[in-house]
Amino acid sequence: MTEPKFHRRDFFSMLLHRAALAVLTILGAVLVGKKRGPALRQVCENQGICRGCSRFVDCGLPQALSAKDVLTKR
Repeated sequence: MTEPKFHRRDFFSMLLHRAALAVLTILGAVLVGKKRGPALRQVCENQGICRGCSRFVDCGLPQALSAKDVLTKR
């Protein structure tokens, strides 16, 4: 019985594919982290009352997003 040979070209091809997969995974994690990150670090400074809040326009907290949704549907 002869063992199948593992050629250098196959090794580099496999290495390139795995490196590309790792880069895509890291890039996806970074993008998801940036999308969710700021909203998780925000703290409501107006006790949940969005009307008249100076941060309302840029706020990503759930209550502000809900208020923005209601205001745009009018």
